[in-house]
Amino acid sequence: MEYNLGFLAGGILAAIIGVIFIYILRKYTRTDNATKCKYDERQQLVHGIGFKYGFFTFIFYNIAAATLISLRKKQYIDHAALMLIGIFISTFVYAAFCIWKEGYFSLNENPKRVVVTFAAIALLNFGIGWLSYLRGLMFENGMLTSHCVNFLCGILIILLFPVMAAKHISKQKEEEE
Repeated sequence: MEYNLGFLAGGILAAIIGVIFIYILRKYTRTDNATKCKYDERQQLVHGIGFKYGFFTFIFYNIAAATLISLRKKQYIDHAALMLIGIFISTFVYAAFCIWKEGYFSLNENPKRVVVTFAAIALLNFGIGWLSYLRGLMFENGMLTSHCVNFLCGILIILLFPVMAAKHISKQKEEEE
């Protein structure tokens, strides 16, 4: 009983800290005092197409994961971690598409500040992931567990940096021509 109350209190505290953190990040990354991101029609269209690609990526990933689960006798990854990986892969597809089509950053966001924020979030997630690894929570009985979520989130963000850099270089070359 005490463990459940402590777990609940920790979860509530983490949620409160998360909301405060998001509020501060919004103030830091926005160029105006708006509470919502502002996107033009083209950016909204890009989001819709990106969601479609992310959704179909998730469907095909789940088909592959279900096939792998049914064919393998020994598991190397628990089902929660397997589903989380699918979520991260489909999120990467969505975000990379939106970045490449210049629909990711809103009209009232400072892209440089967003990138700095992403870097800080990635480092934080790698730190938490490293702690999970050191505590022996990331792998149990030879299986990757859902405690890998922070590490995977850090990897997702780091993988988006080359996409942003390539788009920035491509945009500079277009402007030179």
